[in-house]
Amino acid sequence: MAETLVDFSGIRLFWEIPQADLEEIAHMTRMSRVKKHASVYQAGQQALFVHFLIEGWIKVLRTNANGKELIFDILGPGEVFGEECVFGEAPQALYDSTVEALEASLIGRIAKVDFVRALSRHEHLTIRFGRHLSERIQKMQRHLAGMVFHTVPGRLAHLLLACYVRRGGTDSLSGCVRLTHQEMANMIGCSRETISITIGQFKYAGLIRHCHHVITHLDEQGLSGLLEASPNSDAEYPTSRRSIRPSTGRFPTNGSARAHRLSLATDPTWRHGRAAR
Repeated sequence: MAETLVDFSGIRLFWEIPQADLEEIAHMTRMSRVKKHASVYQAGQQALFVHFLIEGWIKVLRTNANGKELIFDILGPGEVFGEECVFGEAPQALYDSTVEALEASLIGRIAKVDFVRALSRHEHLTIRFGRHLSERIQKMQRHLAGMVFHTVPGRLAHLLLACYVRRGGTDSLSGCVRLTHQEMANMIGCSRETISITIGQFKYAGLIRHCHHVITHLDEQGLSGLLEASPNSDAEYPTSRRSIRPSTGRFPTNGSARAHRLSLATDPTWRHGRAAR
């Protein structure tokens, strides 16, 4: 059964909104549970609702005619999505991407007409919504810059740092979701085989630790070092990394890629500029 009211304390869009305004918005909201792998909405579908995530994780994607996915983003609790419904007049307003649940999720939605009315009546909500749109644009710009300027190890490091959060002050991690190697590949624009090889090199270098196929620890400083290195160059691991043996792995992506082996030095650094190509 759909729930009528919701606690907005975890939704960033509604932070700093007066309680009286929140109560009004809560009565506009309808809740629903979405099963793992189920679609919340499809690209091209008429955009009639703004959605926000209470529990669970979702992916925002597009697919081509051959069914290949390009994942734009992974969103967790507190995130807002489907905001494109606010712009344009129905029936012209359409969702420009598909949203699927990566795990069982609890999602709230507010009808476009109600949300637009709330924006016109509540200044605090309008300001927060503007900030949300600005942050979303900046996030997309950073993602595109990483796709263009960084090697695969750098892009994977950015993904891992973005998708895994530390529990309090402990060393244990709570993964946002158990992303498959294929899903990681779809996010950073490479093959699944390349992801598997790079994950293996990260493990050997001590940048990540696995337990039962789940990442339980990240060397945040080491991974951040990959992002700070010169983009698309022979970036290096910090000299504190232990020595890494040469690898015989190949990237089975295309003819030219097969000619490249992983370029791993025997000194305490791992040069990965060629490995990302």
